[in-house]
Amino acid sequence: MHCVFPCDGQDPANPGVIVMYDPTTGGVLGSGTACVYTDADVRATVAAARAAQAEWVKTSFAERGEVLKLINDFVVENQDLICRVACRDTGKTSALRPQSSRVKHVA
Repeated sequence: MHCVFPCDGQDPANPGVIVMYDPTTGGVLGSGTACVYTDADVRATVAAARAAQAEWVKTSFAERGEVLKLINDFVVENQDLICRVACRDTGKTSALRPQSSRVKHVA
């Protein structure tokens, strides 16, 4: 594939910075500092995830449902923004429906 801008987001002049490009125009959307993790960082993160899972497994079906409901509420409340960002980041167009016909909740 031929790119007119850096496809991998790396700026050769600033290797510690990741640049995000609009795929439709090649224009810069923004940039951020690249994270560098050591083996110790990864091991600590995995250990923390395992500890969190040990607590999560103790929760009831109803408690888990409440967490999922909070996530669902966030997505529904922010669906316009989520769609705009996804379209911008992928270069796809949007066919958003009127607000009144959008998802209100998921049972």
